[in-house]
Amino acid sequence: MIDYANIGTILGARAAIAQVVADGEQTIGEFRGALAKEEMHSAGLNHLVEVLKAELRAVAPGHRLFKQTGKRFDNGHPQTQLSLLYEAKFDEAGRKRGVTHPEYLRARAR
Repeated sequence: MIDYANIGTILGARAAIAQVVADGEQTIGEFRGALAKEEMHSAGLNHLVEVLKAELRAVAPGHRLFKQTGKRFDNGHPQTQLSLLYEAKFDEAGRKRGVTHPEYLRARAR
């Protein structure tokens, strides 16, 4: 037997669910676009840093920023005074955003 009394409720619920899904897909699309923009910005900044490091190394190979701390990252690269500056700012930015242990989200030297 068909429950005609609830058909309208069921159809209304299905429409509401479909709208929530559509809204969620739109939001995800917006987040993907924003993430892509940030990834492109990060790639540009990373390239600038590498160019500036190379230029500084060419004119001042013994600059204090290139001084090694004696520790190494898991990829084998040495930790330098320059990387300490990055780590400090990364952690500070994470804490400002409520991240309890931001150091767990970046490479750490040992």
